[in-house]
Amino acid sequence: MKGNVIMKKNIIIMALFIVIFILCIVLAISMNKKCDVSTPFNDNEVKTENLETTNEEVQNLLTNITTGIGEPCGLSSYYFTNNKVSISDLGGDVLFKIAVKQIVGDDYRVNFSLDSVTAKLKNTFGKKIQFKAQTYNIIPIYNYNYDTSTYEYQNDTGMVKVCTGDKNLVRVVKAEKKDNKLEVQVRVIFNKSGNYYSDPTFSNQLTNLEKIGNTISMSDTNMRQGSLYKIIFNKENNHYIFISSDLVR
Repeated sequence: MKGNVIMKKNIIIMALFIVIFILCIVLAISMNKKCDVSTPFNDNEVKTENLETTNEEVQNLLTNITTGIGEPCGLSSYYFTNNKVSISDLGGDVLFKIAVKQIVGDDYRVNFSLDSVTAKLKNTFGKKIQFKAQTYNIIPIYNYNYDTSTYEYQNDTGMVKVCTGDKNLVRVVKAEKKDNKLEVQVRVIFNKSGNYYSDPTFSNQLTNLEKIGNTISMSDTNMRQGSLYKIIFNKENNHYIFISSDLVR
């Protein structure tokens, strides 16, 4: 009699184990987990995406910040210095030139609104950008009409339309995305009065640069001799805005 009771208890215990095992399997399937201890997934892991140096988005971002109306040689000298450069280091005239170039392109004999200027600047430098509505001392000349909040084209007397001066050589050598951050590394060779230098202080002149005809080549051999800069863009409202440019070496 006692043996039967013990056997029944063992059967019940065995049945409970089977039920628990089955429930564990069902739960594991429903939760896509195993009934053992697994390595936890790190939700904070940031993936890095390496981009081609010729990536269109990267090239367009650089063009937007280094191209301005009435500046055929570009604005790279404002970004590539011995110091870290951020938006606060760019004057109102530089910001205006950048915005106008994006608005009018090559057809600059037009009027445009203050709103269009601020929209371009926010898209390029972020929503916190500070811009003062006024007439800026640039060529071509645009007078600001306070009554209509419009910039009105005046003339282009003295405007330089083709680069005949100092134009730095700038080449992207690395680009990568990390979450909402885009880091672009560029090599820069500095041009001053037709001479080329490896540094922004013009202390190390480069005299052995390869040429294609009479033009300095942007070959690997040449660009390796230039300074290396890191430019940071952050994503804001689904597009990248300029944050800083900093000398690496």
